[in-house]
Amino acid sequence: MLIGRGYPEDKGNSEGEIRQLIDSCGLEDRVILTGYAEDVARWYQAFDAFCLPSFSEGLPVSVLEAMASGVPVVGSNVRGIREVIIPEQNGVLFPSDDDGALATNLGRLIRDVDFRRRLSNNAFAFVCEKHGARAWVSEYERLFKLA
Repeated sequence: MLIGRGYPEDKGNSEGEIRQLIDSCGLEDRVILTGYAEDVARWYQAFDAFCLPSFSEGLPVSVLEAMASGVPVVGSNVRGIREVIIPEQNGVLFPSDDDGALATNLGRLIRDVDFRRRLSNNAFAFVCEKHGARAWVSEYERLFKLA
């Protein structure tokens, strides 16, 4: 399942390539392309794992949403994602240019239910502690005191 859509003005937009790959592999009946979705939280409940392969990220809100939904996360080892994923504790990182490592890590999550469960539990606790409402309010208070 791929949630979201590419934007034509985005030079990194790979939606067309992804659609072609799905077609060329004969996976039209196995891959769901939702397009733009505002109700992403309900989709997370259907996932065994969440993956964000990226070459560049700011604050990866989708990763935090997946973690908060109890979904184990595999993400590229890039700034932003590696600020929220503690490898082997609350998620798994892979080099952004290594699709083999991505596949290996996804396979590991699929096969190892205990590992998936541990990552999910740790990720949920991490989001609650570091990115919950109290944490954000405290951080804003700290910033305003410095100003």
